Amino acid sequence: MNRKKIPFLILLTLLFSSISMAMLAYNYFNVNIGYSAIFFVLFVLVVSLLIHGCNRNKKINPKEKT
Repeated sequence: MNRKKIPFLILLTLLFSSISMAMLAYNYFNVNIGYSAIFFVLFVLVVSLLIHGCNRNKKINPKEKT
């Protein structure tokens, strides 16, 4: 199976999305704790996808990229 690297722009988008989810979780903390919990779960999910993508890109050898 030919594995391809995840583009840097997509990883950068995941980073900005996780930051915005954390900010929304902080903003909704006093207003509605349910929204805050949902945004925190989304933050954890997006950060885990970002970490997985970075680790996957490190493991892929550039010579196999063809």
